[in-house]
Amino acid sequence: MPFKGEQLAQCLTAFGLPCEFKELKTAPRITTYYFDFLNITKVTAAKQTEALQRLSMYAKKEFNYTKSNISHFAIYHAENNNAIVHLSTIDIPEHDTNQFVAGITEENEQLNISLDKMIHGLIAGTTGSGKSVFIKDLLYTLCVSNSPEKVQVAIIDKKRTLNFFSRIGHCLKVGNTDTEAVYILKRFQDEMYRRYAELQKLGIEKNNGQFPKWVLVIDELADLMFTNLKSEIEKILVSLCQLGRAAGIHCILCTQSPRTAVISGLIQANTPTKMIFKTASIKESVLCLGHKGAEELLGNGDCLIKLPDQVNEIRVQTPFASDEEFKNAVGSDN
Repeated sequence: MPFKGEQLAQCLTAFGLPCEFKELKTAPRITTYYFDFLNITKVTAAKQTEALQRLSMYAKKEFNYTKSNISHFAIYHAENNNAIVHLSTIDIPEHDTNQFVAGITEENEQLNISLDKMIHGLIAGTTGSGKSVFIKDLLYTLCVSNSPEKVQVAIIDKKRTLNFFSRIGHCLKVGNTDTEAVYILKRFQDEMYRRYAELQKLGIEKNNGQFPKWVLVIDELADLMFTNLKSEIEKILVSLCQLGRAAGIHCILCTQSPRTAVISGLIQANTPTKMIFKTASIKESVLCLGHKGAEELLGNGDCLIKLPDQVNEIRVQTPFASDEEFKNAVGSDN
């Protein structure tokens, strides 16, 4: 059962953080309490931290800040249970809106992300964090909610866990080898330059529906970056991430090894949307998000999403479905 918000407000006030309870929201694995400051001018950052630490000791439950500004703030505590957001309970986005489902936010609202808003994305997280299931969520909901005339995808997956997506009409190709990866990358690059030439003929600067969205998903970028083709692959990837948006081409790069040998500065800078699951260390969190925090996520789909047009990350619980459910949904008999 959640704590009473009024009781928490009284404790925080007694601990040096004068506030008034406003609202409670319960989301999968996260309970969030919203408060208004009563006298922010007398509250320093050190006092806020001390009050939160004392509250955690008093309640025997760790509380953390999630959002704050000059007039109000929110704190949350995580429920270390196995609450699952099942993909079958998710509302699929409206048809042909270029959106995919990200998950359920800490405010218990469904978050859908459009390709135009994402631009290009980086997904990172350690083994067991929920990254692999999320990649399947993304591909499935993107394809189900958009026709092949609007969205087409190509997948580079040396582990071969995403091969069943080749059965859907949206799939251009699934590549499982370094040679196939380079072929897909060059095909995307050639298509990007072809589109730019066509747009120039039409006298327009960017794709506004003249071409279907092409989405490239790479599951485990490290598998490509630790080969003798790294230089060629990285050069094409950076080109796609720098120039692809206007041509309607989007890249989603995934790795469980978020370190500089895998994610170069140029790749980092040109993937403005970060979808970060539990990382193995503070260092990895800092590389992905610019600060610590991802190392403290709960795993199993607990994720921080940084969108280009928002200052703060959005915490979501991503949906779950088994491989058999995904395969049945896309008509695979593998």
